Amino acid sequence: MSEELPLLVPASVGAKIIGVSERTFHAFRKREDFPKPIVLGPRAVRWRRQEIEAWVAGLQVETMPRPQPERLANSKRGRKSAEH
Repeated sequence: MSEELPLLVPASVGAKIIGVSERTFHAFRKREDFPKPIVLGPRAVRWRRQEIEAWVAGLQVETMPRPQPERLANSKRGRKSAEH
C-alpha cells in the first residue's frame, strides 16, 4: 500500500493489506498461524500491521500444474466442436 499505515489496523485495513475480502480475513482468524488480534475495547479490535505482513511473507507459494495441450484437444468440448 502506498500510504503510511498505522501500527495497529482494523480488519477492514488488514483485509486490504492481504488483498482479500473482510469476510475472508475473519475466516483466516481460525488458522492457528494467523496473527492474534489486540482487543482495545469491546468494539475495538486491531492487528499489528507488521505481523500481518510477516504472515503473508511466510506463506508458501503453491503452484498448480498447467494443463497439457493434448488434454485440451481431447476434452469433450474440443471433440464436439471438431465433429461439427
